[in-house]
Amino acid sequence: MGRRRTSRWLVPVRMVAFDLLGPLLTYSILRGQGVSAVGALIVAASFPTAGVMLGALQDRRLDALGLTVLVGTLAGAVGRR
Repeated sequence: MGRRRTSRWLVPVRMVAFDLLGPLLTYSILRGQGVSAVGALIVAASFPTAGVMLGALQDRRLDALGLTVLVGTLAGAVGRR
């Protein structure tokens, strides 16, 4: 059995949804509801996190840059608390 490959169009769609639109909309909505900037950023980071995890499951490999950003986000969130 060969390695499964993700469709060419699925990668950019996933990138726009999880890395751009999801976080921007979430941050904007939460800030509009009075959530602190740090709290809104932490919640908004769940979209790129989900994107990294989904990519790892579909492609059966980790995105090194995505994982690095995820670790940095988690470290920053823990450091702010």
